Amino acid sequence: MSANEMTPERQFDRLMESREHQSGRILGISHSTLRMFAHDRGGNLSLRVMVPEEFNLRRLVSTRGIEVDTETRLGESRELAFISRSPSLDTLFLSFVRFAVDRTAGEEEEAGALGELLDAYDAFRHFMESQKTLSAEALKGLVAELVVMTWLIDRGLSPAAVLSGWKGPFKDNKDFVLPDGRAYEVKSAPYNSDTVRISSPEQLEPNGLMLSLCVVRMEKATEGMEEAATLTDLIAGLTGRFASAGVDPAALHVGLEAYGLAPEDEESRAAWFMCRRPVEYGIAAGFPRVGRDAVPRGVSGVNFLVDLSCAKDFLIEDESAVDSPASAVSASTGSAL
Repeated sequence: MSANEMTPERQFDRLMESREHQSGRILGISHSTLRMFAHDRGGNLSLRVMVPEEFNLRRLVSTRGIEVDTETRLGESRELAFISRSPSLDTLFLSFVRFAVDRTAGEEEEAGALGELLDAYDAFRHFMESQKTLSAEALKGLVAELVVMTWLIDRGLSPAAVLSGWKGPFKDNKDFVLPDGRAYEVKSAPYNSDTVRISSPEQLEPNGLMLSLCVVRMEKATEGMEEAATLTDLIAGLTGRFASAGVDPAALHVGLEAYGLAPEDEESRAAWFMCRRPVEYGIAAGFPRVGRDAVPRGVSGVNFLVDLSCAKDFLIEDESAVDSPASAVSASTGSAL
């Protein structure tokens, strides 16, 4: 089995495909340091991590959608297991898995990687349990991710794969991670801006994925402006697209809740935007970014700006684009034009 086939997305996707027939199946996950496994645990997904006997494994508290188990063993080996509480919460669980894998990938020693894993879980739990309001920046980020979600479906990607691959609301380092290894980091920007802010080096770290940066240029709008739409329009349009494709849209609403969009937040839902079609840049050697390897040990909280005018060589042409530079949002359907 190749390393590419042993990504978390690939292994958990295989478990979900055979969930009804092969309960108890365990598949190895490629990791530079940790011994990790994807497990079908009685119909629920589980990430199992082997822990040396000498490692001081502190107490971890279960959180929304994820149960923590430190009592079971894989044979004679001590282990730590994170378990999805139900299939309806698989998207949330898989977002934690990708966040944990990305967070630990740079550690060369097992003890250091396990420490990063525990810190990643604590950060994820804090994020899920904190009281959140949808700030102006968060609102723009959510709109951008929904525009990209629509754009991916319009390009012929499976609606089910796009929805299950939406990781943005769950503190993942990538906003979309698809089973075929493609991933997308989404950023919003004003119409006249050529820069986007990257919140951490990990966001543009491919980590074995075919990673793209998608930039959605947008401006606030008012009701009645041609091609303007609200967040409610986008949500309704996507809900309809999933229903038409036979995909349960429940995961969309779980993601919206995790993003911090409360049912009673009418102000955010009624906000008007004009959004242009996403612009895609392939992340490859030479792309202007701060790599994880460039950050000194002990330094954290690094964020940086990318000047998109310096990334023109990495631009990926959208073959589905129309000649007109019209808005990427349709108020009537919520779909990309």
